[in-house]
Amino acid sequence: MKKLLLLLIIPFNLYALPNSLNEYISSNPTWKTDISSKSFMATRCSIVNIISSERVSEDPRPESKSLSEGFKTFSAIFALYSDTLFTMGGGSKDNFKDRARHWAKLYGEEAVSNINNYNEMTKGDFGQDLLFCNQIMYKFVEKDIKNIAN
Repeated sequence: MKKLLLLLIIPFNLYALPNSLNEYISSNPTWKTDISSKSFMATRCSIVNIISSERVSEDPRPESKSLSEGFKTFSAIFALYSDTLFTMGGGSKDNFKDRARHWAKLYGEEAVSNINNYNEMTKGDFGQDLLFCNQIMYKFVEKDIKNIAN
């Protein structure tokens, strides 16, 4: 019986993200001033938004097009911000691309798992990260860009 229960649990945890962005900021209190942390988080925000954009773009409802474009805009802003900080911190383009690929794989797997298991992509950490990115991180990025520019 224990083996059967274990087999039932494994597929649901197989694609779980290592930690949500809320968990990340809880364990990294200096994230607001650390270039590496800001870039890392923005990379994740870019990826979660582009995956959301792709998913919504498949929806035939009229409002889906503008929602998809909004996700694309968020993704582009986060990607540019992350790339700029990564470069400022001395990171290479190859390392930046590797990190983006890594998170695209993890978020992509999480999205597919959520769709297969719950018929909803934004369940759990994926959805929490999307909300965190577009409600909290985006406002932070706007302020940080203004501070950098001044």
